[in-house]
Amino acid sequence: MREEIQGCVGVIRDFLHVAEPEATHPEDAAGVWADLCELQRLAANGCLLFGPRVEESEVWRREGARSAAEWMARRQGGETRDATADLNAAKDLDFHPDTEEALRNGDVSSDQAKKIVPGAKADPSAEKELLDAAKHGGEEELKRRVRQARATAHSRLEEDDRAEKVRKSRFCKTWTDDVDGSLRGSFKLPADDGARLLAALRPFQDQVFDKARRAGVKERPDQYAADALVAMAEAAHRSGGGCGSNGHGGDSGGSSRPGRAPATILFRVDLSAFLRGWVESGELCEIAGVGPVPVDTAKAVLGEAFLKLVITDGVDIRTVAHLGRAVSAYVRTALEARDPVCVVPGCAVAQGLEIDHWLIPFAEGGPTELWNLARICHRHHTMKTYQRWTLTGGPGHWNWHKPPDDKPPDTGQTGTDPPHRQADPTWEEPRLFA
Repeated sequence: MREEIQGCVGVIRDFLHVAEPEATHPEDAAGVWADLCELQRLAANGCLLFGPRVEESEVWRREGARSAAEWMARRQGGETRDATADLNAAKDLDFHPDTEEALRNGDVSSDQAKKIVPGAKADPSAEKELLDAAKHGGEEELKRRVRQARATAHSRLEEDDRAEKVRKSRFCKTWTDDVDGSLRGSFKLPADDGARLLAALRPFQDQVFDKARRAGVKERPDQYAADALVAMAEAAHRSGGGCGSNGHGGDSGGSSRPGRAPATILFRVDLSAFLRGWVESGELCEIAGVGPVPVDTAKAVLGEAFLKLVITDGVDIRTVAHLGRAVSAYVRTALEARDPVCVVPGCAVAQGLEIDHWLIPFAEGGPTELWNLARICHRHHTMKTYQRWTLTGGPGHWNWHKPPDDKPPDTGQTGTDPPHRQADPTWEEPRLFA
C-alpha cells in the first residue's frame, strides 16, 4: 500500500519540478488547479483516517515528539492543537459509519467531517442531514445545521445547563498589538446577549455606511463595523456613560447618535419546542443571524425587547406576531425567518439581502405576497434581473439555473395557483396579526 502512495507522491513531485504555470493556457491551468485541489482533499481525508493508527505506532516516540499529535503537526506544518482535534475526530468516526464512508468516497472533506462528527455525536439522527448539508449546502449552511444539532436537548434542565456553561465561559479581552500598537480584542457572549449587542450596533453601522457612501468612500464591511463600534462608545460617553434599567445609556447624546429605536430581536421557534419548553431533534429555537438559544431564553425576553416571534412548521411559516408595524412588516418578518440567508443553493450571504419577486416578476404584476417573495443577495439578484438566471423550486427546494438558450424561463410551475398550493393543496398563508 505504501509503495503505491509513494509512487503517487513521486509523480506529483516530478510534475511540480517541470510545471510552467505561466506557459499554460488559462483554461488548462484552471483544470490543473481543480485536479490538484482534489488530490489535496483526498490526501487530507487519508491523513484523518490513518491518524489513530499512527498514534499506536512508536515512530513519533523515536523521533523525539511528546505526542503523536505533535509529530503529525511537524510533518503537516501546522499546530499541535489542530492535529489533536484531527485525532479526536478520527476516533469518533468509528461511531459514525455514514460519515466515514462519505470521507472515504471523497464526498466530504476532512474539515467537513470534523464539523459533522460533533453534531452527529450530539444528535445521531441528524447525521444524514448534516452530510447532505456538507455535500450541497455550502460551508455556512453546514455550520448552521451543526449548531442546531448540538442544541438538541432531552429536557429543559439539560438545555438550561448547556446555556449556563456558555454564560460562565463569557469574556471580553483587549490587548495592544506588539507589531503596530493597535488595540486588539476578543469576546464571547451568550447568543441572546450577542443579539442585543448586534441590534444596538446596527444603527451605527448604517449611519457609518451612509456617510461613507455620500462621501464616495468604499471600504470593507468589517471596517465600517469597527467605525460603528467607536461611534457607539462615543455616543454612550456623551450621554454620561450611565446605564438605564435596560442596560443602555441615556437619550441625551450628541447629534451624531442614531435614533433610539428599541433593539429588535428575531426569534425563530418551532411550535412544538415552544410549547414543550426545550428543543428536541429536528426542532429549532434560534435568534436569526446569531444561533440556537434555549426556549426559556426566548420566553424570558418577551417583555424586554421589540420582539418578532415566528412559529414554524417545517419550511412553512405558520404565525408571525409583533407590535406596532404595518402589514408589509409582517411579511418581511416571515421572509427573514424563512430565508435567513440568500436562497440560492450554496450561497451563505446573510447581510444586505434583497427581496425578489421570484416566481411572477413585480414588473408583470407579481403580488407582494409571501409565496411570491424570496430573500436573495445583491450579486444573485443582479444575475437574475439582468443576466437571465432563474430561481425555481420554492422554499425548501430552491434551484438556481443558468441562462436558457433564447427560451422563456421555465419556472417548473404550472397553473395560476402559488407554487406551495400546487405542491401541497393544504398549504396556507401564515397568519399575520398584531
